[in-house]
Amino acid sequence: MYLTCDKVPREVRVSYILTGYRPTDTTFKYCCKSTLGLHNETFNIWSHLLPLLYFIWIAVDIHHDLSGQTNITCSFLPLYCNMAGVCVLMLLSSLAHIFHAVSHKWRHLCFMCDYAAIGFYGVSAAIPGYYYSRYSKYWITDPNIFIALSIMSAVIATIGCCYTRIDMHNKYIYYIRTGTYVFPYVVSSTPMFCRIFLEPESMDSTSQFIYFKHVLFMVLAAIFNVTRIPERWSPGTFDIIGQSHQIFHILIFLGVKECLYVMVHDIKTRNFDAIYETNTEPTLFSTFGNMLILTLLSIGVVLRFWQEIQKQKVKRHKNPKAVHQD
Repeated sequence: MYLTCDKVPREVRVSYILTGYRPTDTTFKYCCKSTLGLHNETFNIWSHLLPLLYFIWIAVDIHHDLSGQTNITCSFLPLYCNMAGVCVLMLLSSLAHIFHAVSHKWRHLCFMCDYAAIGFYGVSAAIPGYYYSRYSKYWITDPNIFIALSIMSAVIATIGCCYTRIDMHNKYIYYIRTGTYVFPYVVSSTPMFCRIFLEPESMDSTSQFIYFKHVLFMVLAAIFNVTRIPERWSPGTFDIIGQSHQIFHILIFLGVKECLYVMVHDIKTRNFDAIYETNTEPTLFSTFGNMLILTLLSIGVVLRFWQEIQKQKVKRHKNPKAVHQD
């Protein structure tokens, strides 16, 4: 049995979604069983759980395809980074939507891990973007400097999103969460943007079209996430299926898929001998080593904010008038 918005705590309510809420303070077993029920999180769960299975399958397929080609001269380490980032993004997003109903503290922890996963994916896309798709005369010749900038922007974005879990009454919360990831997206995409505008002859029509689709899907995803369309036009109508967050999930899946495809296309068609110098070739540290550093930083950010949220909960129990509102 699922609940209406007036039967759940204010912090659980989603703007313009009136019905289909799962009970709060449940169990892990209940949350797992609820993945097969029809509530306002069902589509959010499966719209990233199924893509996770798809990306695992496509990663194996791409690996076999590229390994069988003898004309490729670049390392696959950056590509494997991106594949790992995609899977982490889809997995943690699914888990967040499955288990946030366990308790108040688990709700915050789940979604803060989700925010960290977005940053993790962003850096995992920046690394192959630099090595495979960058402008051949890109001014940052040391990959570790570029990746460090990407990591810094991802951590800042995670901090910004985690902070919104403390200040959830802010009416601009969706704008803040979406806007904080625009900055790292721009930072991570500059190698490709420079190539598009300064070296368009290095991209064939297929590469340009794939990347155009990637950018389009990401922009549309951001628009739906901040505008809360279509549910703001008809509250209650799109509670179970058709709400903006579900559309956001689909667009993110499509954008991520196109980003992966443009990297694979560049691996197959680009002459890396002409752009690689000794100090710009991928290494285990510049790829997975940097991802490990990001992981440790993200864990630190999440745990710090989770600790702060726990303190706020204790204060609210001592002062019942301090209601935590959306």
